[in-house]
Amino acid sequence: MPTSNETIPNKALSGAELKAIMKEKFAHLLANDSMLSDHLAYGRISYDITIRLDFDSPYYAMPIVNTIASSPVGRNIVEPNNPELAAIESGPPLKGPHTDKRMISGTNIRHEITNPNKERLAHGMSVPVDVKRNDGSVRTESIDYPRQGQSNIMVTDISEQTRRELGVK
Repeated sequence: MPTSNETIPNKALSGAELKAIMKEKFAHLLANDSMLSDHLAYGRISYDITIRLDFDSPYYAMPIVNTIASSPVGRNIVEPNNPELAAIESGPPLKGPHTDKRMISGTNIRHEITNPNKERLAHGMSVPVDVKRNDGSVRTESIDYPRQGQSNIMVTDISEQTRRELGVK
């Protein structure tokens, strides 16, 4: 609990704090996707990972989108005449699938951050505290609290949308 000389401002999250939160949410997404269970194996697969950032800033009028696509094994490792030997292909979608019964899966995790200190507490991060010193100066310190509360996240199956976007039945 802060003393009378301490103020807990709700300062914006730093890039490092936001990355830590996003990594935790991505780990949650991977851990809870049934298609990524440890007992499953894939002879051929391609994937992409998209991050969309939409934040309240006068400098950015539209969301920022970053996408990373899977990369195939180098041609010097897999024979150029047998690209099907590569387990990971660039894509999606897969080039020349062996069957019409292929599986296309998509999952979206949406996390809205409305209160930076609430997110810090939910993720066990230090909370910045402005401490007024005897000489009148203010110094920012950090207090570590145990994890409290939960983030506001929504996980959605977007497999059908993904199939449409890739033009796959």
